[in-house]
Formats: sequence, structure tokens, C-alpha cells
Amino acid sequence: MSMFPIKENLRYLVFSSALFILGFSVGMGAGLTGAVGTAENTILDELEPLFQFYQPFAPLTVVFLFLKNLLTASIAYLFSPIIIFPAAVLLLNGYVLGLVGTVVSTEVSLESSLAALVPHGIFEIPALIIAAAAGFRLGFSFLKKVWCILNHRNHSVSFDFVRSLRLFLLSTILLFIAAIMETYVTPLVMGVTP
Repeated sequence: MSMFPIKENLRYLVFSSALFILGFSVGMGAGLTGAVGTAENTILDELEPLFQFYQPFAPLTVVFLFLKNLLTASIAYLFSPIIIFPAAVLLLNGYVLGLVGTVVSTEVSLESSLAALVPHGIFEIPALIIAAAAGFRLGFSFLKKVWCILNHRNHSVSFDFVRSLRLFLLSTILLFIAAIMETYVTPLVMGVTP
């Protein structure tokens, strides 16, 4: 048996991917139509202070980025019995990425947007999707447990817990790689030198 079985988690991964794509599409639509209202400006304003902690090529930046993204992934996983949490993490992160990516593409260039997002995004985005998939697997198992208790039937959460934990571990590894890439590779792709 694989340490990170994809096939047995496929439906959760597909569901998570669909939610992320939905959020991304809505964010991209808001950026393309110029319909950036108060809520969107608030989101962009909230993101701005985070940039002061971003110092390219600094080991502490790796730690900061990893912990920041791990917190997001952990919310999707640890609050999974409330199914809205993993869904909200995917929709919100997809939306912000779609919005910011589109705004940068429009105001600067598509190349700049891709350079700023792709090197670490190829690890970070799957990591968030996988963390949410782990959350959905665990959350649905908890809901099934409640349903079974109400109907005087038996259901063990332990099987799904172990498999969801493996997914979350994979997500954590990918987030650490993403933090390294964002600190050391993304700046180089954007033309920043150490």
C-alpha cells in the first residue's frame, strides 16, 4: 500500500480541486471585469502587511511562509468536522489567487504574474487542495459517525483518520518545498538577485 494513496482519495481530491477552481474563476472574473469592490480592496489591503515579512533568500522567510501556509492548511484539516472550513479555505485562496494574478497580469504583465506565482505555486496550490481533501475525508467520516449513532449503527472514524492524516502529511511536505521555492527560486525567476 502506498504511503500517500491517491486512488482511494480521488473523489476528495477532485471535489477539492473543483472548489479551488471555482474560487479562482470568480476571482479572475472580478479582476478581468474590474469589479474590484470594497471586499476585494480589503483583501488586497490585508495581504499588504505580509509582504514586509518577505525577505528573499533569507532562511527566516522560509519559516514564516511555511508556518503561514501550514496554518491555512491546518484550519482546513483540523476544523474538518465543520465541512464549511475546508470549503472556505479553498474558495477564498482560489479567489485571492485569481484576483491578484489577474490584477498583476493586467497592470504589469502576464509574464510577471506567472513568474511571481508559478515557481512556488506548483507546490503550494496542490498542498492546499490535498489538505482540504484530507479535511473533507475526515469531516465526512465524522458526519457519518454522527448519522450512524443517531441510527444505532456502528462506524469507526479511525480508518479515515489515518488516511486523512497521511494526506495532511503530504500537504505539509509540499508546503515546506513551496516555502523554499518562494524564498529562493521565485525571486530569481522575477530577476531579483541575492
